[in-house]
Amino acid sequence: MKDHDRKLEAFLERCQAVGIKLNPKKMRLKLSPVRFMGHLVTGKWVQPKPDKVTAIRNIPAPTDLHGSDHKPLETIVPGPSGNLRNDCRQCLKVCIHCLPHQAPTRESSNCHYLLNESSYSKLKFEILSALDKEEGEINEKMSEVRERILELEELTNSRNVYNVSMYTSMDDTFEFSLAQLHVALPRFYFRDINREALEEQFGSLSPIYNVRIPEGASDIQLKALLDEPKFTQVMKTQYTEINKLRSVSSLKDDEMWTCGQDKVMRLYNLQGQVIRSYHTKSGEKPEDIAVMQGGDLLYSDYNGRTVHQVKDGIIETTISLRKWRPRGICSTASGDVLVIMDSDDQQSKVVRYSGSTEKHSIQWDDQDKPLLSPAGYTGPLSTVDESFDPVGIATDSQARILVADCDNHRIHILNQHGHFLRYIEDPDLRLPRGLCVDSRDTLLVAEATTGKVKKIQYNS
Repeated sequence: MKDHDRKLEAFLERCQAVGIKLNPKKMRLKLSPVRFMGHLVTGKWVQPKPDKVTAIRNIPAPTDLHGSDHKPLETIVPGPSGNLRNDCRQCLKVCIHCLPHQAPTRESSNCHYLLNESSYSKLKFEILSALDKEEGEINEKMSEVRERILELEELTNSRNVYNVSMYTSMDDTFEFSLAQLHVALPRFYFRDINREALEEQFGSLSPIYNVRIPEGASDIQLKALLDEPKFTQVMKTQYTEINKLRSVSSLKDDEMWTCGQDKVMRLYNLQGQVIRSYHTKSGEKPEDIAVMQGGDLLYSDYNGRTVHQVKDGIIETTISLRKWRPRGICSTASGDVLVIMDSDDQQSKVVRYSGSTEKHSIQWDDQDKPLLSPAGYTGPLSTVDESFDPVGIATDSQARILVADCDNHRIHILNQHGHFLRYIEDPDLRLPRGLCVDSRDTLLVAEATTGKVKKIQYNS
């Protein structure tokens, strides 16, 4: 219209120049009907093309359009690294655990204590630095995803047909999986104080490892597996083919607790000598044994439906069950106890206890299937006729899982995701049953019928 007014003024000036007088107020712009994208447009009305109106009406509503994109984006917004903060707290507990050992050796071991205190400060700084970095990366990813969600919400509320029809999903750009920060926490390995060999006896903190393990990727092995595992020591015990050796547990590298088919739990040194022994409270055989971080012995009584703690030679009942029976037990770095139990109708679950208090129970997996199932492991077998009946399990500082395959005379090594890595096989390995790992990641294997406990070095 501005262009029309400019041309009209120029036309009037020319008319006046030649003596023609026109009244501009009576002049009107004549609009002729035109066609635009199939629609007939005039100065007063628009006649739309029917087939295009139908096509526009069939455009999906914005809520339907973005629904499939909006929810996946919301689900991938990660929450805070709660596990990492919990790991940090557990690390501090481990470091604090070494502080009581300062008092009896203050005069002669002040230097060694200061070194460990310095290591504690360094470990604390490294863990917090790694945690801050991880949190920053997660927040950055969260910001990107939230921006995309806001764009989708704006499109949902938009009435702009053109923007809706031109919408293209961009979820492919968010097909990422945040790497998980795995913190291999250090542990303090204390020993009985010997003033003549104080430096060796005081103990030390293991180094910290920060490893990024992307989702679905294979493990990064911090310690390589040996091509040929080596037997470093063989200890003969009192157990026989009749009174089979069933379980072994160790907290100190020079001692190990054992149990078999009888009612006695025995503490052996590396020379095969019995240092101490306890009888079960009920007179029944112990189903499994474990050693707490403080050195107390735990054992489960399957028929008695109880878990007991031996503290200073006194047996105390810490857990009593009614409908469930305890089987395997283990102690965590935080001092909690994990108990595998089953019921009379063949259900199974894992329960975490703090003292006598139940903290957490897991019976079903993400797909509402039984957590403990014989079909969960798909590692290779030598022949299709072989059966796999795992009877002992342990983990090392690299988060690897070791499983005793008793009937096939070997041990399976898996990564933390359950993927098979390799076997430990040897002609001298017979019916391995109980497993545990010492502070140097040396494997202790209890052989059922020979009554021997064998130490195996399987990594570098």
